[in-house]
Amino acid sequence: MTTKLTQQEAELKIANIQRDGYCGKLIDVYNGNHGKYRFECQKCGNVFIREFNHVCSDKAIFCLECAKILWGKKSRIKDSEIKKRIANIKVDGYSGKYLRGYCGLQKSAWFKCPICQKEFRRRPDDVIHWKLIFCKPCGIKRRTIGHTMSQKRFEEKCKKIGAIPLEPYGKNVEQKIKWKCTQCGKSYNKTPHEIFGSKSLCTTMCIDCSRNNRPIRTSLQEAENRDKQVGAIPIGKFRGTNYNRKYQCTKCGKTFMRQPDCVWRLKQIDCLKCSRQYLISSGAKKILHILKNILQINGDDEDFLEQRIPGWQGGIDILIDNIAIEFDGYYWHRQHQNGIKREKRKDKAIIKAGYKRLRIRSCGIEIPTEDQLRKVLFNHFQHGYNKWTITLPSWKQAEKKHQDQ
Repeated sequence: MTTKLTQQEAELKIANIQRDGYCGKLIDVYNGNHGKYRFECQKCGNVFIREFNHVCSDKAIFCLECAKILWGKKSRIKDSEIKKRIANIKVDGYSGKYLRGYCGLQKSAWFKCPICQKEFRRRPDDVIHWKLIFCKPCGIKRRTIGHTMSQKRFEEKCKKIGAIPLEPYGKNVEQKIKWKCTQCGKSYNKTPHEIFGSKSLCTTMCIDCSRNNRPIRTSLQEAENRDKQVGAIPIGKFRGTNYNRKYQCTKCGKTFMRQPDCVWRLKQIDCLKCSRQYLISSGAKKILHILKNILQINGDDEDFLEQRIPGWQGGIDILIDNIAIEFDGYYWHRQHQNGIKREKRKDKAIIKAGYKRLRIRSCGIEIPTEDQLRKVLFNHFQHGYNKWTITLPSWKQAEKKHQDQ
């Protein structure tokens, strides 16, 4: 157990901390090591608040502004040292050249390429660590020079694939040469690296022939049979299972684009607007019926559920009487990492659009009572509140379980 210091002992302890010729000064009355107190910066005279333990352990006797200035001056390397470091970097007989614009290791500065004598910008940290003393085009050239092969090896690879070269092999693999298309006989330009690197046979053809000869896994007859099984109405051409195809909605009759694979596996035969009705939870529908009774509003459920607002791409669970209501489940809105960030962005968009936000947090099928909703609508929102959250007991139980794990 640490003994509690007296007022005089605490003041002496802070005064004995010296840094860069300055000492600390405590202003408030001392009540313990873990409390926050006011201190006076001896450099500029400003008062700042900090923990007593933090000041003693880290010697944090300066305010934030003074600490930034002192830390920046000490950590930054001088221009003369940077010049020496980069001049000492040697790659294949070339040495680096620093020109100007140094503001820190993580900020880009100007350098000179030793091969082409052109100026380029790069971070000094990358130049020192990775020895990147050349500009981008010179660096690519130096890398590709090493990728060479003999004429015999080149001819053997052409025979294996079935490629027909019209020109002799160049200096390296990255140099383009003329080839003859195996299907139409036209000439096209490509590098040996592009032809030998890919495993597909389309590389031995020109661009037009390779597009027409893409392998389709399912035939047109199979695609028509699958569409009939699901009940989809296709309109556009079938190019493949992973290419978008035009379909007609079975409910509203509008056209929409979707991959045939998604239509067959997930049975998504309707457009987005019509398919959203299946995604609405039963809890949101029950809350809407309670709100209709409270506010005495008549209308179809579709007019209030999954509505859009300006400034937000997705839909809102319930939008009624200038109030945006969100019914949140624990997994997607608290346990999932992206849920918390998405909540904050959605709240900003709702308030910007001029709506009031009510968030109901539940885990499962639990719903707030009519009295709880009346309190929020006729008490909190009428007294100037733009946001309010109702946390139900099931949400709290789920939080406890998650913390225990």
